[in-house]
Amino acid sequence: MRYHIPPPTVGGINEPQECPYCRRTFSCYYSLKRHFQDKHERSDTMYVCEFCQRRYRTKNSLTTHKSLQHRGSSGMLKRLLKSAALAHANH
Repeated sequence: MRYHIPPPTVGGINEPQECPYCRRTFSCYYSLKRHFQDKHERSDTMYVCEFCQRRYRTKNSLTTHKSLQHRGSSGMLKRLLKSAALAHANH
């Protein structure tokens, strides 16, 4: 079954919204849209964390993962990964 993001309810995008698929209620349309993308939308695209190689179905999920698991160390890890990749390429 293919799910489609529902339009905002009659009250507007800043009013509480209900997911028609799982009946969860969200504070606004943006929250419903993010929930829909994370839980109900299917895509062949996978987003991979450059730090630990974990894979996610949505960019939102990857962003959340990185902010929780790799916060504060992303700059250091990026430099470390880049220097390791350069060292590996030179061998």
